[in-house]
Amino acid sequence: ALFDTTKSKVIHWTGKSYPTAYDQKSRLIEFEDLKSHFVKVNKETVCLLGCHDLKIFSPRAKAIAGQERQIKIKQFDKLMKQYKPNIIIQHPHNTDTYKIWNTEWKTVEKKYPFVTEYVSGIRHYNYGHKTRGTMNNVLDKTILGKVETIIF
Repeated sequence: ALFDTTKSKVIHWTGKSYPTAYDQKSRLIEFEDLKSHFVKVNKETVCLLGCHDLKIFSPRAKAIAGQERQIKIKQFDKLMKQYKPNIIIQHPHNTDTYKIWNTEWKTVEKKYPFVTEYVSGIRHYNYGHKTRGTMNNVLDKTILGKVETIIF
């Protein structure tokens, strides 16, 4: 959901379109409307992604994807080029090291130069285990552009 803090309400919804194959695919409803990931807010075009949705930009995921996922990856690439979002917002469940998303963010930077800002709204957590990276390091590597960080 995209929440407008001025209006104090949700202004746009999307769903998970690229769930993990081994866990989420069997227990979550896969959202088929890929266009719903894109929304115009004022003069900005925003791409909203759920946690694993960012993996749609992974070269490795593309290389091992079956036919269904190959089609989805191509469709999403086409939509990225059509809508040209300048901002991507990702909401991962947990991130304790930037390395989880590094390849995908670097691919976005190389492949989509119109993306000038991105951010992961993180929960710095590793399921009760020691985190693999500091929160500051994760924040530094999962942000591009002018992003205000709020920690609570």
